[in-house]
Amino acid sequence: AVRDGGRRLALGRLEEARLLRAEDSQFLKQAELFWRQVQAVLRLLCGATPPVDRERDLAPASLDVLLKAMKLETLPDLVEKANILARDVHAVFARLVGPVE
Repeated sequence: AVRDGGRRLALGRLEEARLLRAEDSQFLKQAELFWRQVQAVLRLLCGATPPVDRERDLAPASLDVLLKAMKLETLPDLVEKANILARDVHAVFARLVGPVE
C-alpha cells in the first residue's frame, strides 16, 4: 500500500503507516529534494551528460548559477553538503535495512 512511483509520496506513506519515523521521513525527503535540485540545475547547464570534473567542466558563470540555486557560497560547500547527506542517508538506510557494503 505504501509503494508509489514518487519517492517523497512513498516516504510519507511509510511514515503514515508507522514504518518510518517522522524525523527519518523528513530527512530523507529533504535529501531527495537536494539531489533532485542539483540534478535539475546540472541538466539545464550541461545537458544529459553531467560534468566529470566540476571545476574544469563547468564555466564559472554556470558554477555561479548552480551555487545560487543550491543557496551555497562555494563548490567545496556544495561538495561537503553532498558528502554529508550521502553519509547520513547511508546511515539511515543501514539502520533501517541492515549493513551495506
